[in-house]
Amino acid sequence: MRQQKVINIYNQTKTSTTSPVEWTIRLLQECMKTIEKAKEAMMADDIGDINSQLKKAQQIMLEIAAMVNLEEKEGENLFILYDFIHRKIIEANVEKSFALLDEIEEYVCHLYSMWKDGYRHYRNMYFKKNKI
Repeated sequence: MRQQKVINIYNQTKTSTTSPVEWTIRLLQECMKTIEKAKEAMMADDIGDINSQLKKAQQIMLEIAAMVNLEEKEGENLFILYDFIHRKIIEANVEKSFALLDEIEEYVCHLYSMWKDGYRHYRNMYFKKNKI
């Protein structure tokens, strides 16, 4: 019991100290997983699980979009992209389209790679500058 309490405190601390960029990376990673699960459900013809997984992916994209700074031009562009992906997920859910899921997965994978590479580059520059 005591060990579980320590684990819970650790997880709360880890979550509360995560930067918006790290959250975005984690959420995109989770979105990729849910899309993959939706594809598996589609192959198994499990309509309920397809719907459940794609609703999770929709919610994830909304959470990511909510973190965007719309006062910046880059933020506006990102929001438009996130909204586009969100709408594609809805379309894939309505049509039960494997091809659309492949397309969405490609977009999300590219976003994930770009965010991860950008964050890695930022951290490398920060640590070099501060000699940490």
